[in-house]
Amino acid sequence: MRWFLILFSSFGLPFFLSCETIHPISLGSIYADSALNLDRNPVIVIHGMGGAKILEKGTDKVVWGAFTRDSVSFASSKGQQDLALPVWKGKFLGIEDDTYPCCPIEQINVELAGLQFSVDIYRRIMQTLGVGKYHLVLNPNVPVYKRGCSCFSFFYDWRKDIAENAIRLGKFLEEKAQFVRNQRRWAGLPDKEVKFDIVAHSMGGLVARYLLRYGTKDVLQEKNPKITWAGSKWIGRLFLVGTPNLGSTDALRALILGEEFGFFLPNVEPTLLATFPSMYQLLPSPSLDIFRDDKGRPLSIDIYSLDFWRKNHLGVFHPDQKE
Repeated sequence: MRWFLILFSSFGLPFFLSCETIHPISLGSIYADSALNLDRNPVIVIHGMGGAKILEKGTDKVVWGAFTRDSVSFASSKGQQDLALPVWKGKFLGIEDDTYPCCPIEQINVELAGLQFSVDIYRRIMQTLGVGKYHLVLNPNVPVYKRGCSCFSFFYDWRKDIAENAIRLGKFLEEKAQFVRNQRRWAGLPDKEVKFDIVAHSMGGLVARYLLRYGTKDVLQEKNPKITWAGSKWIGRLFLVGTPNLGSTDALRALILGEEFGFFLPNVEPTLLATFPSMYQLLPSPSLDIFRDDKGRPLSIDIYSLDFWRKNHLGVFHPDQKE
């Protein structure tokens, strides 16, 4: 069936949109055969940058992940300070702050002019896995394997160092592997080595890739760390979704100009982003030749040099930025 929609522009001139009838895809029929296989690898879903809620210790108010009157106002000085990590004279202190990550953001709740609405983030991914008979494990005491395979959601503090989060992921997989072995025995399935299929979005892919390459060893201080594939003992398949394997110019732009999330949400200033170690790890790789002048000729710019930022008054060195 083909149909035409006539619209009128602000100038009173009609324009035409030719559209095909859209038929919804039946995910159930696509996954019908594989959903019957209880011997599949369990799945781990890993969110990306900004994908986990950050709560305030003591009050459990949402610092990041909701923008309502019940959450800490991100537009306020307190909200900005709560989300920032401890830094002193340009050095990351590596100490615990007054916030903690609690769970992945499936939906963001926003309140605007007294009206509340929600924006889907990762909920549809979880719903799709549910159609394939992957059941999200929320209570480890409830058996799931006779209804389908296990699915876990790994959340982490996306502000912090990628290696630190990869080490946490390794411990998480070790714990969940034991859980899956117990579930398989309960379901009458043969005992075997447990490996996970990981679906990782954005920065989450870098966390998973680090674990796959180096395991739970921190190699960031090594000049040429050896890739050992130590994480392969846990990982069967790794699906990277929008992962900046060679860095991202978006991270560079955000550290210079800040980040905007929409007209109804407050901006994140460069001074705040500069307190996140992960932002520097998301910068474009030094191996990339990405800078050009107005004639297309390569420019020698070292974005990893503090002098470059200070000399050009960029990011935290811009006069408009507050300490």
